[in-house]
Amino acid sequence: MAKPYLHNATNWIHYTLNTDVAITNRFISASGPSQAAGSQLESTEWMRGRIAQLEAALDAAQAARDMALSEQDIVRMAHEAEQTARREAMAQKSATEAALSRARVDQNRLRSELEAVLIQKSDLSNEMDVLRRQFAESQESLQQALSGSQQSTETNERIKVLERELEEAQDRAHKLQLQRLDMEQQHSPQLPDTPELDHAKAKIQKLKSKVRELKSELSSTQQQLETTQISLQAVERKYDSSRQKRELTKEKLVAYKSRLQNEETITQRLKDKLTPETYKSLGETYEALGAFLSAIQLPPVGQEDSNGPQEESD
Repeated sequence: MAKPYLHNATNWIHYTLNTDVAITNRFISASGPSQAAGSQLESTEWMRGRIAQLEAALDAAQAARDMALSEQDIVRMAHEAEQTARREAMAQKSATEAALSRARVDQNRLRSELEAVLIQKSDLSNEMDVLRRQFAESQESLQQALSGSQQSTETNERIKVLERELEEAQDRAHKLQLQRLDMEQQHSPQLPDTPELDHAKAKIQKLKSKVRELKSELSSTQQQLETTQISLQAVERKYDSSRQKRELTKEKLVAYKSRLQNEETITQRLKDKLTPETYKSLGETYEALGAFLSAIQLPPVGQEDSNGPQEESD
């Protein structure tokens, strides 16, 4: 709407014109006939000039009114553009903050998972250390068992030698027994045992005892070897399983670290993008509006809004 003083100016022009016409008519009617003709000519010229002057004032008032309307339209458009830019900037800021919040939640979740994987890795490392010690002990036991196996081989050979000696001693004792029986039949019904026969019998008993002892030792060594081999196989299986778990944990750890780095990069980009671009967008909008209003010699939008249009009353 036009400002009130423009309507007042138009009314004042019409009022002045009517007043001048009324005064001129009264002046002509009050003068004599001779003076009336001259006065009428002078008043006609004066009225024409006055009318031209008032028409110029009226044109100026109409131009001022049109300018005021244009100013109001420009201010309204500038205000709408500012509000639109502000809404877009706030929407962009809200979207960026929401994305940043989601990125932080994902980052915290990845950190928790990474901490759990690190704890699992530490537990697996401790378990691997225990298994290494058990594996070393099992290898040592296996070496001892293998050494015992070599001794068992030697024991087997010794048993075979003793068995051969036992057979020879038994053959010899049997021959001596036969000789003794022959001598008993030839000379007397009963002869005492000879020292050679007693020595052969004692040797036979000693060899039998040694063979039983060696066989018992061999059986114990073989059982120990079998037990050690079973234990070693169990430790090897457990070691392989733990090593596979550790490899899988390493792969998961690498994957989580990579994802965490990506999330941190995205979060940093969102942080860098949030404030500068938002305020830069608002700043560019204010600069464009300020330049436009300065070009048409109007105050900035903020100042216009704060002061408000000053309307003149009648």
